[in-house]
Amino acid sequence: MPTTQKKRKSRKFRKFRKNRKQVGGNIDTFYTKLTRQDDTLIMIGKGGAGTVYYDPTQPTIVFKVSNRAEVCREWRKEEQIYEQLNRYSIDTPYVKVLRLNRFKVFGGNTGCILELSRVVNPLDSAADYTIQVQLGVNSLTYKNRARGLFLGVQQLIEKGIIPEAELYQYVKDLAQCMARLHYEIKNDGFDIEIFAGKENNRTVLYIGDFDLSNMIKSYDKQAIDSMAWCFGAVPYFPVKEQGELYSVFRDSYLSTAEDLGYKEVAEKVLLAYEN
Repeated sequence: MPTTQKKRKSRKFRKFRKNRKQVGGNIDTFYTKLTRQDDTLIMIGKGGAGTVYYDPTQPTIVFKVSNRAEVCREWRKEEQIYEQLNRYSIDTPYVKVLRLNRFKVFGGNTGCILELSRVVNPLDSAADYTIQVQLGVNSLTYKNRARGLFLGVQQLIEKGIIPEAELYQYVKDLAQCMARLHYEIKNDGFDIEIFAGKENNRTVLYIGDFDLSNMIKSYDKQAIDSMAWCFGAVPYFPVKEQGELYSVFRDSYLSTAEDLGYKEVAEKVLLAYEN
């Protein structure tokens, strides 16, 4: 825990700038369209857990659907995690946490639906794919129909998604948000994803997909390994081989963790990540 009253007060202030839960969207209208197989619905992602749809008549949100009972149970847990996230403000101008509006279980073949804030593709607002931000790879272009377009640092800059002059600020903010997620929200970030979106003519990186993550009860070896795994499973985050880019990430993560009273834990996490 923070050791000074000032830090406690700062954390408390962020906590009560809360419930930035979005309003809007009609999950029942979407459900009706889904059961009728309405061809206006656009599939923008598909994974083992479920399928993500966009309804053009509800432009600020997306719907994540599963018809598997075990997945719906996991999403019930994810709903509780999002409720925890909504109690805090860990967003920065460049990096934000995806917001959950509503979760509903329908039963039958449809199962359950998560209603989430929409991440607008910065290359094409009408695109049926997402931009997966790969800051741990200097050069990469790979498109997967189910998961989206994976772009490395060079491609993110070339396509104008991240301005080269602001690259370090994006990395700094991402590290700050991850430290707040780990040590303020106390979530391990296991299997999260990082998407690029457009908001007010600026690219924003969104942290989402918390269905396999866990709340941290104790910063033991298991928790440290999970946090390190969240950094290393998919190259969303800079790696030490990238030199200065990683140094920016590392310094920001440690600085934020120190403000929250967890620098020693953060050092262990980064050591496990680097090795």
